[in-house]
Amino acid sequence: MDRIIKRGFAVLKGFVLCLLLALAFVPTVSAIGITPAYREIYFEPGLHRNFSFVMIGDLEKDMVVRPITTGDLQDYIILPNRTYYLPARTAIGIWATLDMPESLDPGKYTMKIGFAEKPPEGIDAIFATVGVQSVISMRVPYPSKYLELKMRCNDPPVGEDTVFDIDVFNRGSIDLVDVNGHVEVFSPMDKLLDKKGLDEGSVYLRPKETAHFSSRWDTTGQDAGFYRAVATINYDGNVTSTMCTFTVGELNIDIKRFDVNDTIQGTTARFDALLQSTWNSEIPEVYPTVYIEKPDGTLVDTAQGPTIRIGKWKEYHMKDLYWDTTGKEPGDYVARLLLEYRDTNSTATTEFKILNAFQLSMTHVVIIALIALVAYQAIHTRRKEEDDED
Repeated sequence: MDRIIKRGFAVLKGFVLCLLLALAFVPTVSAIGITPAYREIYFEPGLHRNFSFVMIGDLEKDMVVRPITTGDLQDYIILPNRTYYLPARTAIGIWATLDMPESLDPGKYTMKIGFAEKPPEGIDAIFATVGVQSVISMRVPYPSKYLELKMRCNDPPVGEDTVFDIDVFNRGSIDLVDVNGHVEVFSPMDKLLDKKGLDEGSVYLRPKETAHFSSRWDTTGQDAGFYRAVATINYDGNVTSTMCTFTVGELNIDIKRFDVNDTIQGTTARFDALLQSTWNSEIPEVYPTVYIEKPDGTLVDTAQGPTIRIGKWKEYHMKDLYWDTTGKEPGDYVARLLLEYRDTNSTATTEFKILNAFQLSMTHVVIIALIALVAYQAIHTRRKEEDDED
C-alpha cells in the first residue's frame, strides 16, 4: 500500500514541478498552493490511513509554514511536524495520518488541513496572511437503506425541452435492488402540468455507488415564466424526493406604446406608456426612468417615476411620470424610457418638441382652428335662428 502511495505521490510531484516552471514566467502576487484541494473518503471502524499533499512554494520568497487543522474531526488528524520549510519555486511533499475511532454517527463530516506562513518571532499569528487548505470529506454510511439525491434543471426557450438530471447516491450499507422514479412539473400556482418517467428505468445500486437518471419536458405551448419540477425516487419500498426550479423563455415587459406631447417651455411634460407583461407571475419591482436627450445623443436630464408592479400577463398604463421643462431650451428632443426589473430591462424611445410661448406646433394650430370653426358655426346658427324668429 505504501509503495502505491509513494508512486502516486511521485507522479503528482512531477506534475506540480512542471506547473511551477510554467508559472515562473507569469507575474503574480505572493501565494502558496496545495494539491489536492479536495478528497472524499468513506469511514471504516478504526480506519488508519496516510495521505500525501504537495505544497507549492511562493514564486518570490522562501517561507516557513505551520499546519492548522479544523473541522468536525480535526482531533483525528496527525501531522508529524509543527513547521515546514517551503523554498521559493519548489514543491514539497507533506504526509498526514487519519486515525479514526471505532464508530461515528452516520452522515457527512468535514476536516480541513491548512498551512499558513509562520509569522516572525514576537508577532501574533493573526498577522499571517498567506495560507491554503485542503478539505477532506468523510461519509459515514447509514446502517440501513439510505438514498441521497441531487437534481439539476436547465432554462430553455419556449418550445424547447427542459432537461432534468438526477444523481442518486447510495449512502447506506445495503444493496438497493430496485431504484426508479418519475418527475412531475408544476406551474407557479402549483398546478400539476405533466408527469414524466425516467429514461433509465430501474437500476441496481450497491453501497457507495452513484447512478444517474434523466428526463425531458417539452415546453411547446407553455407561457414564459417560472416552473417547478419534483423528482420522486422509489427504492425498495422507500421514497425520497428533491426539486428544482427553472424558467421557460425570458422575463420581459413589452412597451406597447410610449409617447409625450409637444410641450410649451416652462410647463410640465407628461410621459404616457402602455406596458404588457409576458411573464406567468407578478413582476413586483419595476423601476421606470426617462432619459431626455438631444437628437445628437447629448443627455439633458432624467425623470424618475415611482416603482410599479405588473401582474402576470397584465397590461399597465403608466401615466404618472413627469418632467419640468423650466429653463430648458426650445427645440427637438428624444425621450428614452428605461424599465429595469430583476436582472433585465426594456426600452423605448419617442420624439417631442419644447415650444416657446410664441411657437405653436401643427397639432396646436389644428386644435385652435377646430375650436374657431366650432365657435363660428355656433354663432352663425344662433344668428340664423334669430333672423327666422323676426
